[in-house]
Parts: sequence; structure tokens; C-alpha cells
Amino acid sequence: MPLVKIDLYPGRSPGQKHEVANAITRVFVEKLASDPRDVMVIFNDTPAQDWFTAGAPMQRPAKS
Repeated sequence: MPLVKIDLYPGRSPGQKHEVANAITRVFVEKLASDPRDVMVIFNDTPAQDWFTAGAPMQRPAKS
């Protein structure tokens, strides 16, 4: 069973997540012949202050 976990900053709408989950599911169906009912996508919204790299806080990228 394919399981895709996506960590991202909060702020994406449920509709955006739904579109991404559908696109990911289509890739598994088309490229790996997976049954779409077996493809799981989990979104983890993690606040910017909880992201660190090399022990230092990451800065959230500015929106353009």
C-alpha cells in the first residue's frame, strides 16, 4: 500500500490538498498500476517555528 507523507507549512486549503492528493494518486495508478483505494496521502501542517535545519530555525520563505 503506497503511503505518501507530506510535511508543509500551514496555509493550504482543503481544496488544494485534495488536488495534490488526487494528482499523487493518479501517478501511482498510472506508473505503478496501484489500486487507487490503496494509495494514502497524509498532510502534516507544521508551523514555521517547528522547522529546523542543522540545529537552527528555518526561515519561512516569503510569499511572492
